[in-house]
Order: sequence, then C-alpha cells, then structure tokens
Amino acid sequence: PETTLAMLGKLLKLCAFLKYSHVTVEFWGMLRLDAMRELSWPQAFTKEQVAPLFETARDMGVRLIPMFNHLGHASAARSICGRHVVLNQNPGLAPLFEYDGWTWCLSNPAALELLGRVRSELIDFFGGGRQVDYFFLGCDEAYSFGACDACSSRDPGELLCSFLNSVNDDLKKRGVRPVIWGDQLLDPEAFKGYIAMGAKTSSAIKNLSRDFVIADWQYYLFDGQDDSFRFFKEQGFDVWPAPWNDLRNVTSLCASARKLSLPGVMQ
Repeated sequence: PETTLAMLGKLLKLCAFLKYSHVTVEFWGMLRLDAMRELSWPQAFTKEQVAPLFETARDMGVRLIPMFNHLGHASAARSICGRHVVLNQNPGLAPLFEYDGWTWCLSNPAALELLGRVRSELIDFFGGGRQVDYFFLGCDEAYSFGACDACSSRDPGELLCSFLNSVNDDLKKRGVRPVIWGDQLLDPEAFKGYIAMGAKTSSAIKNLSRDFVIADWQYYLFDGQDDSFRFFKEQGFDVWPAPWNDLRNVTSLCASARKLSLPGVMQ
C-alpha cells in the first residue's frame, strides 16, 4: 500500500530505460482480483488503472512477469509488517492457511483451486494479449510449511515437490515457465554461510521438474562465492542469482553469473 500508482509507473519505465529484459511485479494485495475479493486491500488498484502502465512498459521492450506467493508470504506482506491481506478482512478464511496465516495450506483443495485461478487471471492480465514467459511463484521463507494435521502426515519434501510439479503442469498448458526462490531447496548443513532454509524440504529437488527456474537469493555473498549457483546448475536447473541492495553483493553475483554462464540475474 505504500507504493503509489505513479511510483509503479515510474519504476516500470526506469527498468525499461535501463534495458531490463523482464520485470517481475508483485502487488502485495494492491491489485483487485476477480479470484477473491479479500486478496486485495480495499484501496487496491484496479486493472483499468494498471493496464496503461503495463502497456507502456511492454511497448518499451520489457517483458512482464507476474508474481504471487504460493507458499510463504501468504499474508501478502513481509513478516515484520504484522498484517494479512486476507485474514485482516475475513478471519473466516483461516483454513486456507497454516495456523499462523504465513503459509498456504497445501492439503486444502480450496487453497489449491484459488491459487490456480489467481495464476490464470494474472497471466491473462500481465500478457495483455501477448505471451507471458514466466510466472514467479515465490515459495521462500516457508516457516510454518506443513504444520497442519493433514500436511504434517506427509514427508515435507514429497509434499512440496508434488505441489510444485502440479503447478508446473498447469503452467505448461499456457506455455509459461515457473520461477521459485531457492532457499527451501538448499540444505543448511551443506550450505553454511548461504541463505538455505531447506532443513525439511531440500529433498524436494530430487524429483522437481527441471522446467523450474531457480532464483537463488543470496544477499550476503560479497567475494565470489558461488556454491549454491553451481549446485542448482549441476542439478539441471536454469539459475538466476538474486542480489539485493549492497553494491558489493550485486557485483559479486553478476560476476558469478558471467563466470558460470548463467542465463541472467534477478535484482
């Protein structure tokens, strides 16, 4: 909600001017969706308001990537914000999520069906009649993943892999490749010093479709460390190293991408 419509338009044009090939847009509850009213705040933008901004960006040569979190960040906010776009408006929808609202419940058919409708709606809107290349599913920081009775009765890695592969099957029908963050696929014991949160879920990588692009967010690498990028590449995935807001980190990850001949970097 802190980002104005004018700022969104300014950022899209800036990225296009800087020759970004793609721009991922994550609305955090600020785009009204037909899939469910509570997925957006009352003050959210309408598609009619956003469409001209998207059209300008596309006309300037940028490809747009829709993003909607499919695991952690189900609150449509950072954990420090203390707000939840759905549950703040309708607490009765709590069964869609794990106990704390932070993670989608992958054993609830209603949650899976809702996420499917959101994907379809966003692909149509972001494409504006043109093909969308990628859909960013998020899937990072899944602190409460697999906590309910139904989810906890299954192996966490198998549960995550099965869910993601089913989403990939759905996206493939539209000619769209899925992108996920890499933290849940990295074993913290094997990747000390890296952002790795896959203590329970890293086994998912064994049977995960290689259609997935892994955006490996590593915000604290400054001196050319590239073990996680090499790991994902050797496992057969396309990898986008993802730095944040420290120029040393950006420089290091861009150098790793060039050295390893990776397809790109996600800022």
